[in-house]
Amino acid sequence: MIKLFASDLDGTLLGKDHQITPGNAQAVHDLQASGIDFIVATGRDLYSCRKLLAAANIQCDVIVLNGAAIYNRDDQLIFQQGLDVAVTQALVKDLNQRQLDYSIMGATHFYVRNIQDFYNRLMTTLHEDPQAETTNAQLRDQFGMVKSLDDYSLDQDPPFKLMVMSKQAAALEAFKAEWQDEASLDITSSGPDNLEITHHLAQKGLAIQRYLQNKDYGLDQVASIGDSLNDRSMLQMTGYSYAMSNASSAVKQLAKDLAAPHDEDGVAQVIQMILSNR
Repeated sequence: MIKLFASDLDGTLLGKDHQITPGNAQAVHDLQASGIDFIVATGRDLYSCRKLLAAANIQCDVIVLNGAAIYNRDDQLIFQQGLDVAVTQALVKDLNQRQLDYSIMGATHFYVRNIQDFYNRLMTTLHEDPQAETTNAQLRDQFGMVKSLDDYSLDQDPPFKLMVMSKQAAALEAFKAEWQDEASLDITSSGPDNLEITHHLAQKGLAIQRYLQNKDYGLDQVASIGDSLNDRSMLQMTGYSYAMSNASSAVKQLAKDLAAPHDEDGVAQVIQMILSNR
């Protein structure tokens, strides 16, 4: 029997307008009312995640930054796993040499090279490039907590996640190839225009495993659903897993079942099936 349902946000629980759809919100409420736990597992930060959940009147625990931190519904920190400072410094040096755009997510703020350029890029690409839509929506929601990298100190705000952004797939692949053997890192992606870098222990599946340490059930009674490569660990580790129909073929191969697309309330359909089979 399923005791916990873990859902990604972008491309999964969110519709095309990058908000939790009414159908999905109602399904989550029905799920929680039935006694099944619900948790969000996202690459977004806490601020952005809570903003979306509040709009849908959903209260739940959250896994953020791809598993780098876990918070309960009252925003008390349960777990955190930041990047190694020395490795982060080396990453930043390489990114600067390659002239790749990047941002750093700390515990309290989101740091970018140039705030005005960051804002201009969002406004320019948000509607022009559908492939960049997810990344830009995430960044747009985080704009309220953006600071300049010039004001960033690794000691004052430990790094949890680096996001590398480029429309040049070859440039991203070259950077990933250079760093993929670094044992302390997990390098994944939420879309073709980005790389997401966290500590290798900061993965959604591992975060769910840690979350269960205070529960009376295991991974075999957990269902997960997602659409991107940053969902891979939870799709592989949980007893029940669903890839959205809008996911890539690589992600679909990792899941045990398929769900309808995010713009057809695929999450709600899976939840309704789970509740009807209880």
